[in-house]
Amino acid sequence: MIEMAGATDTGLVRDRNEDAIKLVPEQGIAILSDGMGGHLAGNVASRMAIDVIAEELGKSNFKTSEPLPEDARKVLISSMNAANSSIRAVARSQPECYGMGATIAVCVIAEQVLVSHLGDSRVYLFSEDNLTQITEDHTLAQQYL
Repeated sequence: MIEMAGATDTGLVRDRNEDAIKLVPEQGIAILSDGMGGHLAGNVASRMAIDVIAEELGKSNFKTSEPLPEDARKVLISSMNAANSSIRAVARSQPECYGMGATIAVCVIAEQVLVSHLGDSRVYLFSEDNLTQITEDHTLAQQYL
């Protein structure tokens, strides 16, 4: 049995919370997305991202008590590509959403854990009272480092 919890916070800079979380414990799926601050409709993009990814991953019927199937990585990448395509289509067709985007972090938890992310939404491992960042930001600042 996997227990999951999620919370978001607007923070000190923005007036609007553009975070979105979707947890599907029975399939071991945890998704977090954050709209790109300063861009139009980041909250729309983050909600679309988690919904499309959850729907696509839901079709795979992952089981938390079994090893991930060999194609799990491809399924995860495909789900993220589907979310990207959906967001881009809406951004092109609706002027109020032009340029919208979001960062994403996805974990699929079974007998092992599969992690994928884009942007600066981070995934951390908490083990034995230690918190360790396991993803690396996809940002211009990180490229300079």
